[in-house]
Amino acid sequence: MSLKIDPRTKTLEQPIFHLCVLKDYVLIASGGGGKKFAVRNKIISYKIISDSKFADEMSHEEEYEKEIPIYINSLELHNIFCTCVDNITIFYKLNTINGNFQEIYRQKVMDFYDADNYQTVCKFDNKGEYFASGTTDGNLK
Repeated sequence: MSLKIDPRTKTLEQPIFHLCVLKDYVLIASGGGGKKFAVRNKIISYKIISDSKFADEMSHEEEYEKEIPIYINSLELHNIFCTCVDNITIFYKLNTINGNFQEIYRQKVMDFYDADNYQTVCKFDNKGEYFASGTTDGNLK
């Protein structure tokens, strides 16, 4: 299903959990929403047209079966972004011409002893030399 921004309300009409801007695209972690929205968990990209306008239709989407991608961080130098999904960090390469993105690597962060713990953040440094991730139980890797 192609998600569109409602032209009347200027909203995506689904919950947004995190977003980041990479080149001319906004990457949005979204999904869930219970009875109000009931949409699949996903990352979607929209082309930025101007300071206050996005393309009417998304450029690309990646769906996830269970967990919501709760954080997105980008490394503009290489057109790469990453997201946290449960205890896995997934890295993608963004095609800056059409907004498509492709998984290039995934890394399991760690095994959790408590089922309620999960990865909450992943971050590149500005030069792209370091990468860190953190979890709800205080682990930093």
